Amino acid sequence: MRGLLGDLGWASDSIVDLGGIASARGAEYYFVLFFALVQAGGPQFNIKVVR
Repeated sequence: MRGLLGDLGWASDSIVDLGGIASARGAEYYFVLFFALVQAGGPQFNIKVVR
């Protein structure tokens, strides 16, 4: 996946590998939260990963 994201122009230091399919469910819940807030006309927000 890192290679694909690099090909698409992402800087290598901005790519965070969250693991395999077993950990995907956690990240997917952020989309559910984001979509619910958009549908409700709620505030705009984003997630920042701090290392």
